[in-house]
Amino acid sequence: MNKHFRNYVIFWASQSVSQLGSSMKAFALILWQYMQTRSAMAVALMSFCNYTSYVLLSTVSGSIVDRHNKKTVILLSDSAAAAATLLIFLLTRTGSLHTWHVCAANAWIGAAAAFQSPASSVVIGKLVPDEKLANAGGMASFSQNLVLVLAPILASALFGFGSLSAVVLLDLCSYGISCLVLLCFVHIPSDDRIDPKQTHLLPVFRKDLLS
Repeated sequence: MNKHFRNYVIFWASQSVSQLGSSMKAFALILWQYMQTRSAMAVALMSFCNYTSYVLLSTVSGSIVDRHNKKTVILLSDSAAAAATLLIFLLTRTGSLHTWHVCAANAWIGAAAAFQSPASSVVIGKLVPDEKLANAGGMASFSQNLVLVLAPILASALFGFGSLSAVVLLDLCSYGISCLVLLCFVHIPSDDRIDPKQTHLLPVFRKDLLS
């Protein structure tokens, strides 16, 4: 197996685990929010905060990411999202979690995703050779669709038998795994010259609200 593509496989696997954890947390928060408020508008507000910050920062994040190390950007973005998730966990454990906390955390996570997504796109372009584009695209599409199917089921089961804090803790663990794997096991070439087609033919990993 090509060395760079092997790095992509490791990157894909770790990011898929993190994506599953984040999607489970997002779905569990939707359940919690609706149980607390019985309001569809309150649930929609969660997504609004997440995507608004993502869209607004996406207008400038690409140029910022271009000027910095992509691995560092992903690690910092994931760490920022994990910090918001940790705050949710602590508030949940103390019984102090409120709707505005969730909306603020989602806005912060959306802002982090605005930097993580373009950085991941560039990393994929660096690691995937031309002859492996179809394989990588199929792997990324498979993992994203699998997450969409599994996340609501697993989150509902863990939320029902455990609690919201259990789901959030699982997401924190998935963040830790993805960051550790990226830091220790994924080598990203320093050459910034990539084929543009490699960055738009492949799905990128975005760890935010499950839509």
